[in-house]
Amino acid sequence: MMVLKKGVVFAASFAAAVMLVAAGADVSKAASAANGEKLYQQNCAVCHGDKGQGRGGPMGWFTGGGGETTDLIGNQLNNQTFLAMASDEYLAGTIKKGRPGRPMPGWEDQLSDSQIEDIIAFLRTWQEVPGIALNPNPVWGNPEDGKVLFRGNCGACHGYNGEGTDFGPALNNQVFLDLASDDFIRQTIIRGRAGTVMKPFLKGSDLAVTELDPYQINDIVAFIRTWDKNATSKLEPWLLEAK
Repeated sequence: MMVLKKGVVFAASFAAAVMLVAAGADVSKAASAANGEKLYQQNCAVCHGDKGQGRGGPMGWFTGGGGETTDLIGNQLNNQTFLAMASDEYLAGTIKKGRPGRPMPGWEDQLSDSQIEDIIAFLRTWQEVPGIALNPNPVWGNPEDGKVLFRGNCGACHGYNGEGTDFGPALNNQVFLDLASDDFIRQTIIRGRAGTVMKPFLKGSDLAVTELDPYQINDIVAFIRTWDKNATSKLEPWLLEAK
């Protein structure tokens, strides 16, 4: 009987310890997000909005929230599809390096790694949907066919050479290409960004602007990847010929 009591006491103590550790982790996470909110409001809100609402299109475009217009110049950060797809590593790299040649500056000289982690913890407080598991493998497609499809379906917003416009971000940006996996780009084309001018493109999708089949989407991804100066090891020789 004494052995049984000791076992019960040990189990109860272990469970209590686990609960304390979990509670401590929650407190630490909340503190990180609280500090991240302060840093975000000080450094990011001026472009992305105090609630991450950003812009759904060019300046003066309807945000899709309450129908109000915006003169913000940053992309939406509270977008649920974006938050579900963007890993912490993607967000950290974007904050650190920015987007050279675009309004988004790099912050690695102004913010420490821990401060960037806090900002990401705050951004995650906006996420209401589960994360999307992205396939880490390269997407294989025909970049020549993708070039035609890109210019016919994507160029008006992203620039015919991927340079970006007021409607869409630059896709030929090396920092973006370093951080975004093929499936990140592919899933963005498939799913779009609800509440923005970026609509889904997969055949059969609700609100699809142009219905593309999965092979055509792969071709577009293969074409976008030809802008990646660091992609040599990822591409087969016949794909490299299109660079």
